Amino acid sequence: MAISLRPMTEEDLPGIDAWLRLPHVARWWTPDTTAEAELAKYRRRIGPDALTDTIMLTVLQDSRPIGWCQWYRWASYPDDEAAMGARDGEAGRLVRSRLGRTCPPPSSSWREAQELASLPGAGAPEQSRARQTARDRGRFTRNFVVQASAADWTAVMLAALRRRLRRGAAPDAEIVFFQHDEVVLHCPTDVGHEAAQCIAESAEEATRLLFGSTPVRFPFEGKVVACYADAK
Repeated sequence: MAISLRPMTEEDLPGIDAWLRLPHVARWWTPDTTAEAELAKYRRRIGPDALTDTIMLTVLQDSRPIGWCQWYRWASYPDDEAAMGARDGEAGRLVRSRLGRTCPPPSSSWREAQELASLPGAGAPEQSRARQTARDRGRFTRNFVVQASAADWTAVMLAALRRRLRRGAAPDAEIVFFQHDEVVLHCPTDVGHEAAQCIAESAEEATRLLFGSTPVRFPFEGKVVACYADAK
């Protein structure tokens, strides 16, 4: 099996239209818009006369389309870049998650590279090293904001879930395992639905508290099974 990418074309749009209308896709992808609006946006981004700097790609499995994705440069969208602090890390500044987790400060090697490049007479090697270390730190800090904010969301979700369980929303249900993006509850068979509902409501509460009204979706649903292996 080979996975590859190629530029999206007009011929790909009917297939994407079909995907967007699948219930499990539409639930998360177009809750506040329509498939027609999404396709119109994609159409403006493809072809030789594309009107944006966003590059649309079709995902292929052995030459068969199975999905789509996009990429763009931060510099192409300066307002979004500034709002997200995309360049703060490159400049040596600290970045924070939604609840204030703070990234480590720049390393001594980062500071040394920037200082050497700023000295009179600094040459191309010093300038190149400074740019590279700045880009490396920028990638780290951007990822830090995403991962640390995800950890914030998880902490709030678990707190909300524990509160619901303590109040008896799913009698005799208890959290027995959590790792990354999975939380496992053990409960009597007849309260499985209530336990799954607690998970969904806790996820919604965490999203609302941390991010307010946002179009970003956080798919986190409970699945009732008799054996953990069947949940996969």
